[in-house]
Amino acid sequence: METFSLDYKNYRIKQSIIKNYFLLTLYSIVFFKTHISFYKKNCPNPIDRFHFHIEIVEALIGDYDGRKLEPSTSSLPRAPTPKHSMERLPERKEQNGIVCSPQLKRRKRTRYLCIVCKKGVCPGECWEQHVNS
Repeated sequence: METFSLDYKNYRIKQSIIKNYFLLTLYSIVFFKTHISFYKKNCPNPIDRFHFHIEIVEALIGDYDGRKLEPSTSSLPRAPTPKHSMERLPERKEQNGIVCSPQLKRRKRTRYLCIVCKKGVCPGECWEQHVNS
């Protein structure tokens, strides 16, 4: 007996193919109905269905040339600077304190971390100095 496995990636690809096929079929039906009901009845010189489809596609595309516009960096608003916040490290993990270690001229370990800077900071005065600097 054959086993069949379907991972998530293949499932998403198959869903995409089904969706695109459905949309293509829907567009084809709409173009066909439009060609029959409107164009053939109301135009003195109707064209064949293939050329009708080409005219619709060209009208929908318009002046599109395929290039993506690059946003200018000067018009974009500046991102706000992130605010410092403290987090306690998990058990048995420590980092060097970035404020008190240089002041004491020896290594001081701490179990707290500034999330924005990813540096070790002691709670209390060291934290205040770090936030204000």
